[in-house]
Amino acid sequence: MTEKLVVLNDLSVEKKTELIDRFKTVEFSFTNPKDVTDDELARATIIWGNLHPKRLHNKLDKLKWIQLCSAGYDAYNKPDLLPEQTTLTNAKGAYGLTVAEHTLATTMMAMRKLHLYHKNQLTHDWKNEGKIKSIYGSKVGIIGLGDIGRNIAEKFSGLGSEIIGFYKSDKVSFPFVKEVRTVDNMAEKVSDLDVLILCVPAMASNYHLVDSELLAKMKSDAILVNVGRGSLVDLEALCTHMKQEDEFTAVLDVTEPEPLPENHDAWDLKNMIITPHVAGGFDLEETLTKYIEIAENNLEKFLKEDPLSNVVKKGF
Repeated sequence: MTEKLVVLNDLSVEKKTELIDRFKTVEFSFTNPKDVTDDELARATIIWGNLHPKRLHNKLDKLKWIQLCSAGYDAYNKPDLLPEQTTLTNAKGAYGLTVAEHTLATTMMAMRKLHLYHKNQLTHDWKNEGKIKSIYGSKVGIIGLGDIGRNIAEKFSGLGSEIIGFYKSDKVSFPFVKEVRTVDNMAEKVSDLDVLILCVPAMASNYHLVDSELLAKMKSDAILVNVGRGSLVDLEALCTHMKQEDEFTAVLDVTEPEPLPENHDAWDLKNMIITPHVAGGFDLEETLTKYIEIAENNLEKFLKEDPLSNVVKKGF
């Protein structure tokens, strides 16, 4: 049987040709989330990429497998969203490098107050912003030790940071992580941390993981970095906290709501660094290459009827 694969990602002509030549029993349709037609979707047995959830429904009765191009999957694994026979896989493993480098860059920006110097440049203000911090010797907490969290740990550890990891179990060990604690026991440790990094997916158990109570336990000059999902942080509580603690810094690549409204208080806080959900994505070429590698390997397994990698449990 010929599988009909709809690819929603922007691939080079060379890569398209390579895929067609490699998988001769697959009928490829190369398009994008905006232009893909209902007819193409109705005929598809496989989809690569992230389609708007509203276009996924039980009428896609031929759909066997969706390979997401994101590590996050919270919009796609809701009960009854996908046809019963459809397997969902994510792109875990593709984003570790780019998110870790973004996290390192923005954390060092905060530590050396480069965001303040940039603001001063815009107003032509030659002003020393005072004491700064070093990443060397800093205690860095990382919530989530999947591919992204482990890549972050490696980068920070390589520059001399002490890494405390927060995970679902404290009976495990990870390279570059000095100590592992459970997320449930996080509140006991945050007062020791110079930096707290969030890189876990959005789940009911993680909603507003960082709230006013946790913020009150953190150092007054700590740095909070969120490269996970906006719902992990109570943004209103964070803004209130930062108005009271002038030296507290937050780096947000994700927000709740998202996009962040242009009139939101967060934009104007002195020590708030905001990027528009760009820590991941395919702006770094290596990320797209890794994603396609994951998708190709899974397609090979699919055609052999072998178990797929990165399967997401529905409704989780």
